[in-house]
Amino acid sequence: MGRLNQIKIGVDALTAARLTVRAQQAGATLSEYVRGLIVRDLCCTDDRVTAFADGSLAEPRADALTAQLLELALVTGILLRAQLARTVGEEEAGSLESRAREKAQEHIKALLGESEAERESDSEPESSS
Repeated sequence: MGRLNQIKIGVDALTAARLTVRAQQAGATLSEYVRGLIVRDLCCTDDRVTAFADGSLAEPRADALTAQLLELALVTGILLRAQLARTVGEEEAGSLESRAREKAQEHIKALLGESEAERESDSEPESSS
């Protein structure tokens, strides 16, 4: 690989946080991680343009979008938790987090219970009197 050229980029705070988290998870510096993203994007885009003569790009796969949405939710949660801890203190933030987790579990159980009940009622034949 030849000499690396430096470029300056600007991103919003959420994007910077997402990139930082991903770089840390990958065990890379932010610069190394962004460089890898750019190289991969260029390679993928080049492949797609070659595959489609009109230059149109393929739609992202559904599982890739799901992963992006989950990652966005995680980063949002991390940022919200950090802000909450700064605002009300670490102990109160922990208490609020626990209560929110309990409420979320109750809500999920209710949603899953409703879905199972709906499936059971749909699968049972109606009796005629």
